[in-house]
Amino acid sequence: MGRPSVVVLIEDDADIRNLLTGMLVQAGYLVHAAATGSGGIDLVSDAGPDLVILDLGLPDLDGLEVLSRIRPITASPILILSGRTGSTAQLTALSLGADGYVTKPFRPKDLLARISAVMTRPRIGDTHS
Repeated sequence: MGRPSVVVLIEDDADIRNLLTGMLVQAGYLVHAAATGSGGIDLVSDAGPDLVILDLGLPDLDGLEVLSRIRPITASPILILSGRTGSTAQLTALSLGADGYVTKPFRPKDLLARISAVMTRPRIGDTHS
């Protein structure tokens, strides 16, 4: 059995961050969490995650800005978790390199299924075969 998959979670809401961290740890992931965009960028750079979960509503940087900064430093899937329900935010996030978009509120089982789906897709340049 290999190492657990590493998830960087960038979410400013402490309740959601704690819920997701617990849920992901229970599912077998190693989680590094940040409450700010700048902290999340640093974690992505340092942790080499297998998945990034990114909230768009962050206190210091807009989540789309964070996305545009982390996409060049990781080929890992990036899943957006946001309260923004308009198609403009979703289309912008996807055009900036997000691999999926989940709106709040969400059901934890649905989010885990989405995580599993993006984690099992083959990626260009993936060396984990």
